[in-house]
Amino acid sequence: MPAVANAGANFLAGNVVYPASVKGKWITCHNSLIATASSPTNLATPSNAADTNAVWVRVPDNCTRAIVRGKCAVAISAVSTSPVVYCYAVYTDQEVTATTVPSDATIMRIDATTLAGTGTTLTFAAASGNTQVKDSTFLYTNPSSAFDVSGAAYFLLLVQTAGAGLTNGGTPTAEVMFLN
Repeated sequence: MPAVANAGANFLAGNVVYPASVKGKWITCHNSLIATASSPTNLATPSNAADTNAVWVRVPDNCTRAIVRGKCAVAISAVSTSPVVYCYAVYTDQEVTATTVPSDATIMRIDATTLAGTGTTLTFAAASGNTQVKDSTFLYTNPSSAFDVSGAAYFLLLVQTAGAGLTNGGTPTAEVMFLN
């Protein structure tokens, strides 16, 4: 069988897979995890959600998975209710804006197999417990398990249960990181 030369290496004829890596960074995907939670109607029809704190995030090319985490002020001293969120993959060939979702867009929940599935809890803990990563300004929840974005163009996170009693935590936000 003839060899195929590629990039200075010899391979037997066949499919060649080139590994690639995406440098991830945390991107804000929700501006207030303590604001009023989305209604059941909005959770079922996220394209109609009027949540001004939600941010439609473009999924970078070559990314296949997403993880989410919460972020609050490092001075947090108590938590009574950690927020619970729903994560969605949005499929469209058109531009999504803060106020317009294209009519051809389809949306799928990716953090559970059904709409009624348990949401993802972003568990905040008092900073003094040293159980979560923090820097001089923020404390971060442990990241979620990775969700398959399944070729989505956009990512959307909505709040099912708003956080409450985050004493000295400021306004907690949610962040997403895309991976390949």
